[in-house]
Formats: sequence, structure tokens, C-alpha cells
Amino acid sequence: FSDKILPDLNKRARTLMGDIRSMRPTLILESGIFITDIPGYLVLIDEIDHATSFIEGVRITVSKDPNKPKMIVAQNGFLKMTDNGSNMRFSLNDGEIHTFDMQDPDNYRIVDFRSQIINVPTKGSELVRSESEYRSDREMGIDQMQNRVDQALNTVTPLRKRIDDYLEGKFEYLFSDSFVPNFPETTSCQEALSMVKRDASVMVRHVERNQQQIHTQRRVMAKYNIEIHKKYSIPAACLAFILVGAPLGMMTRRGGMGVAIALSILMFIVYWAFLIGGEDIADRGIVSPFWAMWSANILIGALGLYLTYVVVMEKPVLAWFRRRAA
Repeated sequence: FSDKILPDLNKRARTLMGDIRSMRPTLILESGIFITDIPGYLVLIDEIDHATSFIEGVRITVSKDPNKPKMIVAQNGFLKMTDNGSNMRFSLNDGEIHTFDMQDPDNYRIVDFRSQIINVPTKGSELVRSESEYRSDREMGIDQMQNRVDQALNTVTPLRKRIDDYLEGKFEYLFSDSFVPNFPETTSCQEALSMVKRDASVMVRHVERNQQQIHTQRRVMAKYNIEIHKKYSIPAACLAFILVGAPLGMMTRRGGMGVAIALSILMFIVYWAFLIGGEDIADRGIVSPFWAMWSANILIGALGLYLTYVVVMEKPVLAWFRRRAA
């Protein structure tokens, strides 16, 4: 499910939301959020009453003609969908229309109005489904993510070889007999030192540039490796919680539901902290993706095995739990 079905569902949900936003921007209209989905228009509304369609603090930028952009500013008004949803009609009050000519900067005009109707075209009421080849890491299966990891690895290998070949060539040149005659006889020690420093600076920049590309590709590899391990580790967490939950339930059965709930919440918090924290430090390359995603399962599973052993063998720790519950 998490490898085949869930990625496709995530992708379809994302494209569907994008199509809905393009068709009906008002469906996701929020106070203080720019609407950028309408070609040639940029809309910002400070306050929206969805029950009455009353709006306050309206700013509409019209850029259909790049040479003559226009901005409409109004204190308040009403918003209504017309023509079967193909237009947003703004009935605005107490505002200004600012017009600017890019070719003639001195030609800046401001027109005041008491009331004004502005029609902003949308795509209409018919939902047109789009197709996109792009997939985020949450929209890929294991095979697709492994391909991305392999591509990044294939990029890193020639970059490493490029650095090695470059440094090898530089050192062979610096320590060869052909290095000294390159300086003219009239070159002073200071000039020679400056030339060496300049060559060293160029060499360092070249290596740093390639190292930065390697670091970027390693981040890509870590990102997808984390998601690959996550697809296995999260389902496996169910087994780890079963291992720890069964003996804990037996140990705390006399302590009531409160103790059981508290311990359950504690286990979930520990798992969540390991999962989120592990993902972060694995992204930064501090630990491997395997340990970042599996350490919580290993810890909780080992604890569950130990507690199961304690319950079965009636070890002293069981008596301690019973004394605490009494």
C-alpha cells in the first residue's frame, strides 16, 4: 500500500487541488493570502466574510499589459461569482485606481472612486483535469526513489574523479622541473609568491565548487534513502509496539487505564521524536538513513522483548510495577 497505492493517491490529490485552485480560486480564498492562480492578476484581500461575501482591504494588481500595470485599492466591497463561475465580480467602495506607464515613468495617474465594479476572469465552472510528470518524494514508489538515488550516485562518481584528476595534475606540475622556468627571470619574490597564491586560490575554488555539487547530490541521496527506509520502518513499528504493548498491559493491569494510557503516550512520543529527529539529522548527513529510520523500532522492539521476558519469567521488575500500582 505505502509503495504502490499511497504515492499515486498523493499525486492525484495534489494535481486535483491544483486544478480546483485554477478553476475556482475563491474556493481557497483566505484572508491575507495572495491569489496568484489567475493569469494577469494578483489579488490580496485583508478580511473575508465567507457567509456574506463582504470583503475589506482589497488590492488587485492587473498585469495583462506589462508596460502599463494597474493597481486597484479599495477599503471594502462584496465578491460574487458570475457567469457560471467564469468571473469574479468585485463590487468595490471607496478606493483608488493607480496606473503606471513603464515607458513613461512620469505618466503616473491616480483615479479616486466611490464605487467600482471589477470583473476578474477565472477558468469557469468546468473542471479540467491536468497531467503532470513531476512527483515529489511522497509521490514516488521505492523503485522510482531508488532510481533517483542511483542517478545522484552516478553524478557523484565523476565529480570525485574530476577532483582527483585535477589535484593530481596540479601536484605533478608543482613538483616537476617545468614549474620553475615558468617564472620570468625578472620576476621578484613578491610577484612569484602572488602568482603561487593566485594559482592556489583558483585550485581551492575549483575543488570547493565540485565539493559543493557532491554535497548537493549526497543530500538528494539521503533524502530519498530516508523515504525508502521509512516505507519499511513505519509498518514495522506496528510489530515493535505490539511487543512492548502486551507486556506493559499485563504489568499495569492493576494500575488502571491511567497508567496504561500514560505509558502508551510516552511510547508514541519517544517514537515520534526519534522519527522526526532522525530524519533531520540524516538529511544533514550526521547519521545514515538506516539508523535514522530504524533506531526507534530497534529500541522499542528490544524493550518489548525484554519486558516480555520479564513477564514470562516473573522477574523482580514485575514486582516493582505491582508495588507502584498498589
